[in-house]
Amino acid sequence: PLRRARGVQNKVLEAVAAGLPVVTTPVVREGLPTQVLDAVRSASTAPAFAEAVVELLGQSPDSRRSLAAGVDLNSLSWPTS
Repeated sequence: PLRRARGVQNKVLEAVAAGLPVVTTPVVREGLPTQVLDAVRSASTAPAFAEAVVELLGQSPDSRRSLAAGVDLNSLSWPTS
């Protein structure tokens, strides 16, 4: 797990936009816009991080994609921001 949150938020947004839910550390989650948090799981220790990843992987691909698809990224566009 990454412990620092420099530039990682953009990678999370890109992943969610590509239809992938994400597991982050709490410090990364703090820097994310609230619109994407439904597609983000957070864990502060390596075992908890691994557990969150395994939990997501235990879901069907369609279920994982639906987590990300439920996020409205339109309000995060450059013209809107």
